[in-house]
Amino acid sequence: MRTLWAAATATVVLTLSACGPKVPDPTVKPEVRYAVEVAAVTAKPISHRIVATGSLAPFEVVRATARVGGVVERLLVAEGDRVDAGQALAEIEPERFRLAVRTSRAALDRARAVVDDAASGLKRREDLSRSQPTLVKEEELAQFRARSAQAEADLASARVALERAQLDLHDAQVAAPIAGVIQERGVET
Repeated sequence: MRTLWAAATATVVLTLSACGPKVPDPTVKPEVRYAVEVAAVTAKPISHRIVATGSLAPFEVVRATARVGGVVERLLVAEGDRVDAGQALAEIEPERFRLAVRTSRAALDRARAVVDDAASGLKRREDLSRSQPTLVKEEELAQFRARSAQAEADLASARVALERAQLDLHDAQVAAPIAGVIQERGVET
């Protein structure tokens, strides 16, 4: 009987211990619930803002230089201005160079008049020499030919002087060599 009694007690104890609270399985993660707020979908701009400390350096630094000498009368840009290649930056005594162009044009007109006069004088002497060979000496013809050649040379020189004056007038306007931003505005001699 004791055996029976011990077996019955063991059965009751084991049965009661099996009915106790469950031990959680460590491999299974518990379900987590989060509080959320529900809102309607709307379109809004997104702005990204980055705050950083550092220094900026230009990709390329170019100095605009004048091709003619003189006093800078006007600076046409300020620091921070964007400029295109070829845009005027400064003017160097433009009136002085305009006057030089006008003077060169007048000298060219005068040289043309001298060429015309020398050519007509030579033609008259040559015509007279053909019609009346004794009236015009060969020395006189040589002098008129030399005057005509000199007048042609002076005309060529006047043309070059006018081209030079026009180039100086063009160069009196300092232009930006490339497109960019004016970093520093200054004039050096």
